[in-house]
Amino acid sequence: MSEARPSAPDAELSRCPECGEALRCGARLGEERCWCMELPPLPPEPALDGCLCERCLRRRLAAREDS
Repeated sequence: MSEARPSAPDAELSRCPECGEALRCGARLGEERCWCMELPPLPPEPALDGCLCERCLRRRLAAREDS
């Protein structure tokens, strides 16, 4: 009989608070780098709870450049 594997931590698969798309946050997993670190940072938003997916993050960065 084989041992059951432990379920993946919640941090491995998070949801974007803006669109609900699944995403993997390297920072929450304790990795040295996350994909988002390759993009310019956004100022913190207290109302935003969690990481944005790549599409939403790029959309916010583009809107910021346009303004």
